[in-house]
Amino acid sequence: MASVKNRLIKFIPGIFFLLFGCAPVATSLPKGTDYDLSARDTLEKFIKAHHIKDTFKAIARIEINDGKKYPIKVAMMLKRPSLMRIESIPFFGPPDLFLSMNNDTLKVFLPGKNEFYLGRPSRENFGLFFPVNLSPADALSIMMGIPPIPDVKLRWKESVEGEKLRADFFSDDQKVLTLSMDRNNGRLKEIVILASDGKILHTVYYDDYCMVENIDLPQQITILSPGKNSTIIVRYSDMEFSKEGDNALFDLPIPVDVRAIIMDRK
Repeated sequence: MASVKNRLIKFIPGIFFLLFGCAPVATSLPKGTDYDLSARDTLEKFIKAHHIKDTFKAIARIEINDGKKYPIKVAMMLKRPSLMRIESIPFFGPPDLFLSMNNDTLKVFLPGKNEFYLGRPSRENFGLFFPVNLSPADALSIMMGIPPIPDVKLRWKESVEGEKLRADFFSDDQKVLTLSMDRNNGRLKEIVILASDGKILHTVYYDDYCMVENIDLPQQITILSPGKNSTIIVRYSDMEFSKEGDNALFDLPIPVDVRAIIMDRK
């Protein structure tokens, strides 16, 4: 496994933006005490968004800064709950990165190195490519502008901060997630994901919203990871939803002349 990590580390900047995470989401909010209906309505809107079945397609321009800046442009397809397809768009020549993820496999092909990586879509395997400790399902949710509300009975409370509505989610007495929303239009502005010890794992900012087929989507996403001292900025263009029914698109074939490197070996 150490050799796999060593071979992958040079490619981390190019695909580092894909991961952020939690578990599947609840279909309704747990009952609280006395909460403002506008806060509840806004949160219910996000929960309903988890049931979007169409495929989200976009061109994404990514800037990763972990002490050095790494720009990358990709074509992206995302389909809930956890289907993903990424292809790089280089300035010259054919794509030099292909990634697919479905319920069974994570596959990454690096044509320039003639290397094909194959493994389960686990948190650990994602960690080989992205220096974050988050799950694939939440990566997809966050990239679609949907907060990763866990599928557990959390206690939550609402508060107002200036022009923002704030919803804090607690597991027992430990805060695990904070959402900040615009009071005027209900748009999600910020997500804070916390570790079990209370430290911030990731802060996500959403900006530059536009309507895409009657869905309000952010065109810019900024992800801060304090533990990794990194900032990722994602800028979308050409966003659309497609009723793409061929899930085979989310399963890269292994080239006939390439031997797969298995990521799950001990």
